[in-house]
Amino acid sequence: MRIEPNFLNAVLQRPDGAIGSLASLLRGRAAFKRALAAQIPLNPASLCYRQSILSMIEDAKASGGAVYLVTAADQQIADSVQAHLGCFDGVKGSDGIRNLKGREKLAWIEEKFPSGFIYAGDSKADLAVWRAATGAILVGKGTSYADEIAESGIPLMVVKDNDCSTIKSWLREFRPHQWSKNLLIFIPMFAAHLSGNISAIRQMVAAFFIFSMLASATYVINDLFDLAADRQHPTKRFRPLASGAIPPLYAAMVAVTMVAGGLFAGAALSPTFAILMSSYTVMTLAYSARLKTVPMLDVAMIGGLFTLRVLMGSVLLGLPLSPWLNSFSVFFFFSLALAKRHGEIISAKGKVGKRRGYNTDDWPLTLALGTSSAMAAIVILLLFIVEEAQKSGVYSSPSWLFGAPLCVFLWVLRIWLLSSRGELHDDPVIFAVRDRVSYLLGSIVVACVALAS
Repeated sequence: MRIEPNFLNAVLQRPDGAIGSLASLLRGRAAFKRALAAQIPLNPASLCYRQSILSMIEDAKASGGAVYLVTAADQQIADSVQAHLGCFDGVKGSDGIRNLKGREKLAWIEEKFPSGFIYAGDSKADLAVWRAATGAILVGKGTSYADEIAESGIPLMVVKDNDCSTIKSWLREFRPHQWSKNLLIFIPMFAAHLSGNISAIRQMVAAFFIFSMLASATYVINDLFDLAADRQHPTKRFRPLASGAIPPLYAAMVAVTMVAGGLFAGAALSPTFAILMSSYTVMTLAYSARLKTVPMLDVAMIGGLFTLRVLMGSVLLGLPLSPWLNSFSVFFFFSLALAKRHGEIISAKGKVGKRRGYNTDDWPLTLALGTSSAMAAIVILLLFIVEEAQKSGVYSSPSWLFGAPLCVFLWVLRIWLLSSRGELHDDPVIFAVRDRVSYLLGSIVVACVALAS
């Protein structure tokens, strides 16, 4: 069982309360923990429990042994865990005055169990307790002290967590498959006919990976915000953070480092690019913290984040911002964001409660706004071909370009059909990457542009 630092929970859920509680540090760490526990009551069902340890507890109690939860966390947290699990003979935590950690914990345990005890722990602070125990159980980070404990001659057991903080777990958390969305930054390069410019290609490839690093950091931050909900979700509970494979504190540190590194690298490419990356980060954090539960504003934010990727490509290459491309992007990606939300509403029909702030009766509104936005995007694309592409002289046979809006029209129709049936389970962009029909229509668009040139 892991009881994560409550300060991280407080910062994510109530930053004002977390900052206000810092004053209690003047009265010691125990007082600080008590203030945090009062600010953010812990939901014990949202914690990650080691099933191997719970099984040991059951075996110990079956053999007549007494099992206590002794933690440096505040007593309120310890009591809530006991109320949830009900498997301990007693619980003891920090009381607002005494910080029950290290030697303070050892003193309490020796007073309570003078005839000896077996202790399970997971941190360096537990070394003093292990050395005084008749048996040591090492879990989590505590496994790194196995040799040190063995030298003391104390019988020990090492309990390894499955896939804890492995490369595989971190890769899953970074979601590299989501990087396909970041390919949108290449669109201005192709639209400006710079696909043969080696310098432009190198710059865009570098920008792609820099921005993808930043985007992965925002996925980690989003999972930190959603940690409690994910742990109670039927499928999301298997994510690395929710399952406990990656400790939340480590994830927060890595995410902050990646954001800082991404912005620094982005600034080296272009200060304006870095500003847009900063805007993306702020918008994503606002979305994760509050705005994703505000109907309509949530999909407007998602559409804006997609459009921001296109803007990044333009400013990085020093291109003038195209009113055609940018207005198309706004309406097109707003429609796609609504398609996903519409599908969720359709799938939730007959279920009680709201889904991300939407009622199940909202489907006519999401359908109307989503399809009309898609049609607006296609009209903009048609007007671009008629008013600019045909008159620019860039294309030798511009009539072939009309195949592009036709394919986009057919693709959007399919997206909204699947959404209305409740069969659109992925983000539409991710869906397109995995969908054969999308590849076919995309190939036709490429062919039409090639024939028009």
